[in-house]
Amino acid sequence: MANITTNIDIDYIAKDFSSTVDALINFATVNYGANTSANRLWTNFNADSFSRNWLEILAYVADLFFFYFDQQA
Repeated sequence: MANITTNIDIDYIAKDFSSTVDALINFATVNYGANTSANRLWTNFNADSFSRNWLEILAYVADLFFFYFDQQA
């Protein structure tokens, strides 16, 4: 029987860059890390890895969106 994991949601309340990176790493570890039934494993989050660069780009864009959403409010 395959390991069944529960999906977690990303905490969008934490609106700064480092909190978003941490939330994305946590999400990827729980859903795509070791001992999961995911098709691909995602376990390398070192500062010089390609995966970390993509997570930081996504966190940067999220940080910009959150900033402008707060400015509009």
